[in-house]
Amino acid sequence: MDWMTFKTSRPRRLASSIFLLSLLLHTPAVLAEDIPDPEQEGLGISERLELLIERIKYEQAQLATMEANFIQRKESVFLMEPEDSKGRFWYQSPDRVRWDFSEPNQTTVLIRANEMLTWFRDLGTAEKVNVGKQADRVMEYLSASNSLETLQRYFTLRTTFPRDPEAPYRLELVPKFKRVEKKIKGMGIHLHRTGYYPLYLKYVEPDGSVTEFFFEDVTVNEEIAEEQFVVELPEDVEVKVVELGKKGKRAAKTEKGDGGKGQ
Repeated sequence: MDWMTFKTSRPRRLASSIFLLSLLLHTPAVLAEDIPDPEQEGLGISERLELLIERIKYEQAQLATMEANFIQRKESVFLMEPEDSKGRFWYQSPDRVRWDFSEPNQTTVLIRANEMLTWFRDLGTAEKVNVGKQADRVMEYLSASNSLETLQRYFTLRTTFPRDPEAPYRLELVPKFKRVEKKIKGMGIHLHRTGYYPLYLKYVEPDGSVTEFFFEDVTVNEEIAEEQFVVELPEDVEVKVVELGKKGKRAAKTEKGDGGKGQ
């Protein structure tokens, strides 16, 4: 696999992590007087898991923003050794996400509602994907409009409840259906023990390739400037605009950057 192919495949792989984050960062509200407690005494494993999921829904319904440094680690048959990338991540409820990869190569991925912009800064190119009429189907996997029920429809959830009160909750997601397994072999999530926000994500592809995200220096519910979710593309950047039509078919056109007007 050459470098260009590897780099342009990053949005697809990153989208799976965005899917996981979206489900974890945006969930239906739960009444405050009904706050579930997965740590209460006398619970069986299945009861504890059910209460944990309900507690995640409650806590994440309170989450307006999240910001963190991240490390992405990739392992693949196409790589001689694991490859690490570093950057910064921002989330704003309900549907804004930004990833800035700073090293070893600079790439920005911005999601706003049904649009995903990927700017390969070192290549001077960008791709903008408009979901269009297939929004409901595609955003079932990518949108922040879903909830943890989506995970439970497609995956069997397994969890570990560490005895150490400082250790994170660990969730393992195993596909229920062959059609899902053809796209995703498995996923993993580590959640902060008291904040219930993600500290670690793992995505395993059918060919055995693994992508992991480690989140550090996490802050939640602090104001994020509006311009953080605006990307200004220079005029010399070539932008490929992709429209998803019927049955997910892709139609593309090319345009130039906005000259600093912002995406």
